[in-house]
Amino acid sequence: GGALTATAGLSLLVYGLTGAGERGLSQPTSWLPLVLGAVALLIFLRHERRTVDPLLPLGLLRSRPVAAANLTAAALPAATSPAMYLCVLYVQQVLRIPTGRASLLFPALNLAVIAGSLAGPRLLKRLGARHTLLVGFAGMAGGISSLLALPSEGLPVVQLLTAFAVMGAGLGVASVASTQTGTEAADPEYRGVASGVL
Repeated sequence: GGALTATAGLSLLVYGLTGAGERGLSQPTSWLPLVLGAVALLIFLRHERRTVDPLLPLGLLRSRPVAAANLTAAALPAATSPAMYLCVLYVQQVLRIPTGRASLLFPALNLAVIAGSLAGPRLLKRLGARHTLLVGFAGMAGGISSLLALPSEGLPVVQLLTAFAVMGAGLGVASVASTQTGTEAADPEYRGVASGVL
């Protein structure tokens, strides 16, 4: 029951939000899935409270360190995804670079995230979780801030790649720190669940 209602609720919410972006919220095909998704998630929460062996122990969500790690994990893509989306628009619509050529710039972010993720555990040992998160967020902020100085013409390859590298490395470092913080804060028997929620 928990798995079915959670899956249905999340799927309906995603479907409804996608429809709202395409057709607006005034259409029943947009708002009805959102309402049904919310109802399914409420049924999920009720089921989880009453079952002996819940899929998601609700006490886990009340843990302050776990909640803080989840909020941090949510902040990471909330900060970087809009910046990258605007970079795609900038490269294609402002600089007028064809899609195929433009796509060659963006793997730099992914490679930097991998590098940051590999450096994250070493930084955690040396600095601790809080300072490692600060380093990661500072890298993300530095990379995103440097995008503000992009010119309206020419192809600033070095500037873009540098911004992507700094932002991606910060994202990788911060992701490792938030994941470790969130899983370590949970009881050992719930660490797999805590990781899944993250």
